[in-house]
Amino acid sequence: MEENNFISEETSESPLKTQFTTVTTLSKYLALLLFIALPFIGGWVGYKYSPEKIVEVEKIVIQEIQKVEENYDSKSISEANLPSHNLDTSDWVTYMSDDYGVSFKHNPSWKINVAPGSVADSIMIVVDDYSIVNLGIFHGDKDVTSYVSEALNKKCNGCELQKPRDYMMLDGTKVTEVYAFDTFNKKSMLGDFYFSSGDKVFWLHGDSADDETKAIMETVSFSSN
Repeated sequence: MEENNFISEETSESPLKTQFTTVTTLSKYLALLLFIALPFIGGWVGYKYSPEKIVEVEKIVIQEIQKVEENYDSKSISEANLPSHNLDTSDWVTYMSDDYGVSFKHNPSWKINVAPGSVADSIMIVVDDYSIVNLGIFHGDKDVTSYVSEALNKKCNGCELQKPRDYMMLDGTKVTEVYAFDTFNKKSMLGDFYFSSGDKVFWLHGDSADDETKAIMETVSFSSN
């Protein structure tokens, strides 16, 4: 009697064992899927949790961007026009300085103040008793490159100085803009423009008057040209 029970139990377990040991079409597909997927999953996990590799990839991307920027600077930026503005300058009048051999256009409602200085003389554009744009004329025998280098060595609070940009005025005069990136507002700031004519080096700076500065820079000309 006990022998019969043993045989019966062994017989009843056989179908269950068969289900787990029999190779079917479905099991083949599942094995193939795991075989293909596991290497990708492992690679993804390794990459995701490996900061060193991420840093390496970021460095490569930055290097490629710098190559593109350097290539652009060397070929295109030297031939670029001055930055555009949104002001209507059709009714602007011309200011001419015989002492400095420079002229520019400005809104007729603005005042012009000329002030001597120890490092540079200034032609200031004043609106409501507040100077919005300053055209400086440096003293001494330094060239534009020297003043640009000095500007790049100055400390910039809350910003990061960028590689200077070169433009061409309508008469062919080269203009170098020293500008910075505002780290708080995450945007580029209008810089200071350096240029020369004859033995004079000029510096144009705007104080929260980007369009006005661009418009004046666009109209600058020299009596010697």
